[in-house]
Amino acid sequence: MRSLIAARPLDGPGRLFVLIGRGTFSAAQFAVHELEKYTDAVFVGEPTSGKPNSYGDSRKTLLPRSGVTVRASIFWWQEHPLDARPWKAPDVAAELTSADYRANVDPAMQAALKYRPGPPLADRMRSAFAAGDSTGALRLHREYKRDPRYAYADTEERINALGYELLGQERVGPATALFELNAAAYPRSANAHDSLGEIYMVAGRREEAIRSYRKSLELNPGNLGALGKLKELGAT
Repeated sequence: MRSLIAARPLDGPGRLFVLIGRGTFSAAQFAVHELEKYTDAVFVGEPTSGKPNSYGDSRKTLLPRSGVTVRASIFWWQEHPLDARPWKAPDVAAELTSADYRANVDPAMQAALKYRPGPPLADRMRSAFAAGDSTGALRLHREYKRDPRYAYADTEERINALGYELLGQERVGPATALFELNAAAYPRSANAHDSLGEIYMVAGRREEAIRSYRKSLELNPGNLGALGKLKELGAT
């Protein structure tokens, strides 16, 4: 692992690829998270079978009456207490089908060999907004989400950050469109609805702000910020 991290030829996007899938778990899962943390690796394939925080290190027990051997995990391995992901998702999705398996074809390897690094989605959208093309910026996001290669890509955090960037530039209209897009793409995200409520407040759209903050609070009853904003809006 240290050798991979220190290898200069592998430093930078599009130089180191990690093939992951349904067979990636246990020690391989730990290796995946180390590579995710310390390198610019591109993860290709399917979601892993393990997750950052999980039980491991099985010990066998012989059942006294049946003689059957049972194995049970005894240690809790924790990558990070706040990492609740059920798996490590691929940056580039490449599903292995039964037809591929029979034909001895590796879709993940093929996808890695075809991969060409390009500007991140948020950067391309930022350029479109800077050029005054809000429609084009939103279209870039829709096209990205429709692309099967990015079936597992999570854009919520970066799009949310771009929305606040636009808000900081006092570009309320484009920021509103971006927060609306994010809330629609991630309807179960309390944060996305909270951000949408904030931009509606800035825009003076009181009723819509109230609805968004209430939705955020419904998804996360511990969101004291949303509760405070509802009080500010006289909606509690």
